[in-house]
Amino acid sequence: MLSKAVVLLWLLWMSVLDIKSRSVPIWLMAIGGVLVLLFGADRVLQTVGQTNWGDFAWALFGGMIPGMCMLLVAWLTKAVGYGDGVVLTVLGVVLGIQKGFLLLCVSLFLAALGSIVLLVTGRAKRNSCLPFIPFLTVGWFLVGMG
Repeated sequence: MLSKAVVLLWLLWMSVLDIKSRSVPIWLMAIGGVLVLLFGADRVLQTVGQTNWGDFAWALFGGMIPGMCMLLVAWLTKAVGYGDGVVLTVLGVVLGIQKGFLLLCVSLFLAALGSIVLLVTGRAKRNSCLPFIPFLTVGWFLVGMG
């Protein structure tokens, strides 16, 4: 439970910065990413000694696939920030591929709901940019903490 709380605090810190400045410093992603991997690597380490190297590699790198998909979208379309993809990649290592994709889907759903509310209330226009890390934080609370 402590490891999940550390990840949540890291995400909350990055959410505040993402809302304020629409960007997150690379040093914060790096430090937080190392902390997340140190505190959250127990899922991956459970496969050591129990399975072969292929299963270990899948446990380690399989969870990166949702974040890599988001990084690919960021690179191809520039519609998503690279930081969002990096954060999702790190969280995917901790969660695994199934919960990683669930986190992505929940976060995108929450972002869509937030966008609708902002559009209806007139606080945003059609082409407005939204910070995504706050939605990842709420998604982590629902998926990762649950």
